[in-house]
Amino acid sequence: MQGGNCMDDLARIARINQIYAQATNPNDYCRRLTHDPELGRGMLGTQLYALSNRGTLQLVGSYGLEAFDPNASLSLFEDHPLSQAINSRTVWHGKREVQGRELVNWVLPLIKGDVPVGASTSLTDPKEKIVPFSEQATIAAANAGAIYLESLGLKNLFRETAQPEEGQLTDRQYEILVGMARGETNAQIAQQLILSESSIKQESVKIFRILGVGSRQQAVAKAKATGLLPQSVFTEEVA
Repeated sequence: MQGGNCMDDLARIARINQIYAQATNPNDYCRRLTHDPELGRGMLGTQLYALSNRGTLQLVGSYGLEAFDPNASLSLFEDHPLSQAINSRTVWHGKREVQGRELVNWVLPLIKGDVPVGASTSLTDPKEKIVPFSEQATIAAANAGAIYLESLGLKNLFRETAQPEEGQLTDRQYEILVGMARGETNAQIAQQLILSESSIKQESVKIFRILGVGSRQQAVAKAKATGLLPQSVFTEEVA
């Protein structure tokens, strides 16, 4: 993550938390960060995204120039810098031409523990010398952003918490099916969702029953054939 020139890491994190505390809404947070004399040095715009339980990304706050198209439909299943940063749990940056100027866009995945809840993006002027955050400061900034998103209640708003109709997958079952489609083992899915392996097995049986299949391979094949999951989720081995 980028930062100002004069503040040390502890001061930067303290300042980020102060901005979160002072912001009246996500747009105000983006405005305050963009105009901050230290953290916003060289910054031309900031955006804040929330991650839904089904892997879609929703723009919830914006100010100034956008690092990415605000009208684009984004999810973790696409080949996009936002999804790359969130899936890899690492900061991403790249170049983007805006209004005839070559600028640098940044993506900071917002993560609480090991669970991603969204991302913060910014567009910066490459002529401005930026001092990167240390690894520990980046982790602290990612956690602070995740806590802020959760404090807004956006987690509930975008996690589609309504009870599914009979014969439909719950959000948790959908996540497990995504893991199956990616070729992950029960142990890997359990680690990602912070559940026990036995819970994954129990939910898998329910998934098979709802889809009318008898195995993981059949469930993945049906999900692909019916369009239940995006095509980009599936591994090449899935026929």
